[in-house]
Amino acid sequence: MATVEEIQRSQGEEMMAVLQIEMNMEASRQEKLSKVRDPEEYKKLESLFQIQRETSQARIEILRLKHSEVLSTKVKKLVKYKKTARLVVKRIPLIIPPGSPVEGRITPNEEATEEEKDMEVKP
Repeated sequence: MATVEEIQRSQGEEMMAVLQIEMNMEASRQEKLSKVRDPEEYKKLESLFQIQRETSQARIEILRLKHSEVLSTKVKKLVKYKKTARLVVKRIPLIIPPGSPVEGRITPNEEATEEEKDMEVKP
């Protein structure tokens, strides 16, 4: 299972690749526009290129949202796992021998702290 850092690195690489493609496409559009002499043709191309730019922006935004959702889901799973593990550990009966230096200071099955309750993942 991938770690949060591995997911972030992979997503960063994917986003950089998409941005590089878009930068190359924009450079190509600018080059084509610079060669056009006819004002009507220039307007037509500019209109077409504007649609392409808007499509590119939407594609980048969709990718950003997808990345955000993947990371959010991963973090929620980690928090839920951590909380579940903590609850399991709290339910393990502690056997503290009489006269132990910790006797009376550790209470098995104690309630979760406010901080732990705040960390709960709501379905």
